[in-house]
Amino acid sequence: GVLTGQDLARAVSWYTQAAASDHADGHYNLALCLQRGSGTAFDPDRAARHLEIAARLDHPRAQLMLGRAYCTGLGVRRDVDQAIHWYRRAAGNGYAKAQYNLAVLLAGGDGTESDDVEAAYWMRAAARQGYNKAQFGLSNFYRRGIGVDEDEAAAMHWLRCAAAGGYGKAAYGLYRRLRKQAESDEDPERWLRQAACADHLEAQLELGRRLVARGNRESAAEAVTWFERASATGSPRARYNLAVCYLHARGVERDAVHAYRLLEQAAGAGYERAANALGKLEKKLDAATLARARENPHADDTL
Repeated sequence: GVLTGQDLARAVSWYTQAAASDHADGHYNLALCLQRGSGTAFDPDRAARHLEIAARLDHPRAQLMLGRAYCTGLGVRRDVDQAIHWYRRAAGNGYAKAQYNLAVLLAGGDGTESDDVEAAYWMRAAARQGYNKAQFGLSNFYRRGIGVDEDEAAAMHWLRCAAAGGYGKAAYGLYRRLRKQAESDEDPERWLRQAACADHLEAQLELGRRLVARGNRESAAEAVTWFERASATGSPRARYNLAVCYLHARGVERDAVHAYRLLEQAAGAGYERAANALGKLEKKLDAATLARARENPHADDTL
């Protein structure tokens, strides 16, 4: 069931008692509550103090969270060297997320000297534990020769691992790579669909456009569902594509009023194609339809 405020407050009391006994889990869980304002007041400074105690007691998740705090400046002064220190401690304890975060910091050199070789070492360590983001990252390292020799076969191997694990960004990347391979026997759309199902925006838009291009009613109707799903994120491009479907009755009944409102939202977000289409539509609509479309310009904001 859903925890009530009373339940959370009781949990904070227990965590506080555990922390008073210098229990690492107590310090860590109390810190999370303080960072989130769950069952107690939001207090990132106090949270950071409890994270540091737990981290010094060799709690891997506390080490990771403390590293993040130093990386973002949440409750402490931002200090990339300290972030690297605590990520390295958690990484040494075998925590894949910390290994990945450490690799990203070391490769990017954000406020510190970059070290591509060590970055590749930790990215590989996290990838071998099945951490999908690290598998995707390691694929890019092999493709670009970051800390390792360029190796297209290894890049594709790790890209496939990340995609097979359900990482949308990797599935979309694999789709694009396979599309470029003219002699591939594999259907790239399998990976495009997987990426779209994982809520990768570009994949949803690409799949929608490909379905519309097939020119049949069933494919167009499916395209509309993908454009609607992408529109729910507020994407102006998705709303533009959905508006086109409603204007030209592709997969849905023609609805100029709905199309107008979608174009207005997309244009309001700065999408130039939508603004141009909106201007043209205004000239084509009769006065009554245009007035109806403008009655409540935010009627479709729930998309």
